[in-house]
Amino acid sequence: MNSTEDSGSKCPISSFTIQSILGTTSEGARKENSKGGLQRKRTRSVSSEECSAAEDTSDCFCSEPGDREPCNRHEPLNFSCLNSTKGITQGQSAVERRQHLTHALFQDYREDRERPCSQISSISEERPRDGEDKHNNSGKKKTRTVFSRSQVYQLESTFDMKRYLSSSERACLASSLQLTETQLKYWCWATFLHFSNTLTQTTMTGSNEFKLNQGPEDSISAVKFSPSTAQFLLVSSWDSTVRLFDVGGNSMRMKYQHLAPVLDCAFYDPTHAWSGGLDMQLKTHDLNTDQDTIVGTHDAPIRCVEYCPEVNVMVTGSWDRSVRLWDPRTPCNAGTFTQPEKVYTLSVAGDRLIVGTAGRRVLVWDLRNMGYVQQRRESSLKYQTRCIRAFPNKQGYVLSSIEGRVAVEYLDPSLEVQKKKYAFKCHRLKENGIEQVYPVNAISFHSVHNTFATGGSDGFVNIWDPFNKKRLCQFHRYPTSIASLAFSNDGSTLAIASSYMQEQGDISHPEDAIFIRQVTDAETKPKST
Repeated sequence: MNSTEDSGSKCPISSFTIQSILGTTSEGARKENSKGGLQRKRTRSVSSEECSAAEDTSDCFCSEPGDREPCNRHEPLNFSCLNSTKGITQGQSAVERRQHLTHALFQDYREDRERPCSQISSISEERPRDGEDKHNNSGKKKTRTVFSRSQVYQLESTFDMKRYLSSSERACLASSLQLTETQLKYWCWATFLHFSNTLTQTTMTGSNEFKLNQGPEDSISAVKFSPSTAQFLLVSSWDSTVRLFDVGGNSMRMKYQHLAPVLDCAFYDPTHAWSGGLDMQLKTHDLNTDQDTIVGTHDAPIRCVEYCPEVNVMVTGSWDRSVRLWDPRTPCNAGTFTQPEKVYTLSVAGDRLIVGTAGRRVLVWDLRNMGYVQQRRESSLKYQTRCIRAFPNKQGYVLSSIEGRVAVEYLDPSLEVQKKKYAFKCHRLKENGIEQVYPVNAISFHSVHNTFATGGSDGFVNIWDPFNKKRLCQFHRYPTSIASLAFSNDGSTLAIASSYMQEQGDISHPEDAIFIRQVTDAETKPKST
């Protein structure tokens, strides 16, 4: 932040506003709301069908268990539900607002780090104006500024999106928020100091992993990072909620309710979330105004929710044997397409949609021409398909099954390319001389290196190099099954949902939790040959 202040400059709000600073438009009025939360405990796993068909002989390259080898749509994230009680049950405290800035802001202030603390006021404390007689205020308690929710949201959003403001921009921002420039500067300084202390503590501990606070109260179904930042994480759960977490601040920003357990969620853009589940309703939630909209319904529970940016369409897959497309601008249903069996998983590869159904079937659709199925395939794995994820380079996909196997497939149907496909065993442990085989529940790709992580019901997370057919590393064992994984958009962070998936029925199990791990190139980058 520039320490000089252009006190004489005036800027009309009508011609220079927050939106002109950020280059965005207003999201509309914010609304405070309070809403009771209906919670239902789950009684069965997401899918339990077993398939019986011949398995193709596949190559296995994984090491023995236990071995270790070394946007144009961006908008300010002005979430307006801070301290809102919507979706918070009685007895729970409201979410505390985030009080730190990002590393880039730390760099802006690094020249002023050694400034004596006695020269810095608190977040809402005002100093006497220059030239004012200090004796006039002797014996009087200093006034404290109370920032409104909307002011806090806009301040945080502004500095998240644009971390350096000129004196004229600062003056106009203060004017539009009905604050003085002094109040604005003090808010920035106090927030920066909090961030500096947090950064020092993290550096001293040297930990690269932590557990999120205020996690779901029942099994976790999906975790998804914001498409523009690693700071915000969307989490759906069997406790009928969808939660938004501030990863950097380790706090829950907000949550909203469904009528039944939520099976999947996705970001449309940084300020809009979509979700669906056992209530058969597809919802979109405005994270600025904290308002729900029911876009439409399926005839059975909604299992998958994904966004395709190339075609600008939301895609849902359901146990009603259909895939439906939704226009997020209206929003409305843009088409319904019948599948041969229940939809268990789906993934988007550019303008192509890969759908995995019961019966080990895999269908490839062209989202620009849904009049016919582009490819019909059968999984090369013997048992039920659990997860499909497309390569970031859009050339193929990775498929996992409930029988501890993963297959690497390619979309090009030519014989030359199809010779490259393979499958391998993983997530198997030898216990008392008997090999225990676990489902591979989750797959997530690193967007930079095209490597991928798998998570299984054995509680392990493995990172794989699909090109050299090697396992790069294996993390420590987590308390229970890995239900979902998500790399951040820049590949620096991995969200790990450790959540019991009812594999052994309704028994006592470790607490469901979400772990955030900072990953390195040594763990995720392919080794040069």
